[in-house]
Amino acid sequence: YVGLGRNISQIDVTTARKVAVIGNALGKKFFPFTDPIGKEVRVDGRKYEVVGVFDEKKSAFGGSFDNYVLIPVTTFVNTYGLVGRDGFARSVNITVHAKTPELIDDAIEETRQVLRHDRGLRPGQEDNFEFFNSASLITQFNKMSMGVKLAAFVIGIIALVVAGIGIMNIMLVAVTERTREIGIRKALGAKPVSILTQFLLEAVILCNIGGMIGVLVGFGLGNLVAVFTHFEVSVPMEWAVIGLLFCSAVGIVFGLLPAIRASQLHPIDALRYE
Repeated sequence: YVGLGRNISQIDVTTARKVAVIGNALGKKFFPFTDPIGKEVRVDGRKYEVVGVFDEKKSAFGGSFDNYVLIPVTTFVNTYGLVGRDGFARSVNITVHAKTPELIDDAIEETRQVLRHDRGLRPGQEDNFEFFNSASLITQFNKMSMGVKLAAFVIGIIALVVAGIGIMNIMLVAVTERTREIGIRKALGAKPVSILTQFLLEAVILCNIGGMIGVLVGFGLGNLVAVFTHFEVSVPMEWAVIGLLFCSAVGIVFGLLPAIRASQLHPIDALRYE
């Protein structure tokens, strides 16, 4: 939506006027202290009169929508032609907004009939153009991202298993090194359940320390990517909490065997251990 000035009008298109609506970031960059309406900007060395400035928009897929320049399509064709530098015909995208979501199908059909008539297509001939609506784009994006999500899930599971095995080995070594300590505690009346709980808690704490480091590194890398690519990175806190809960579960599962071994040590044998 245009926040300042006006949008491209039908007269601008009909007369191929050299006017432009610029993105919000461009307006702030080139006209920080003045009203940009009526001023001139240069695009490829050609002058265009600024008639409007878009509202600030969000970035997506690593690209910003605030650094665009919109000119009449007829002006574009007169300036750059219908064939690109690579020798192929230029593609033209037309954006149509339906007044309500219920009218999307009607808007698509009406636009299809206009384009078929404009392109001289006879009844029965296939469309030589394509339609994309927000729902279809979301569906395509979900299909493309499904493989990435699956790969990330598998890698995450493998990483958790490897980390869990590492935790289990560390705790087994700890049990061996602290055998005499365990024997002394049992000789003083410590119950097996308290020994079991102690080693399980140590395993969980060890896993959560690694999990918190991972969360902090993830936040740091996300912000670093945002700085260099101007891509807005959002890491939901609930996922960080879920990650820490998974770390706790890994600590319990892979710390259980060392904890059981520690709790089952006989105090006399433990005190004799050198």
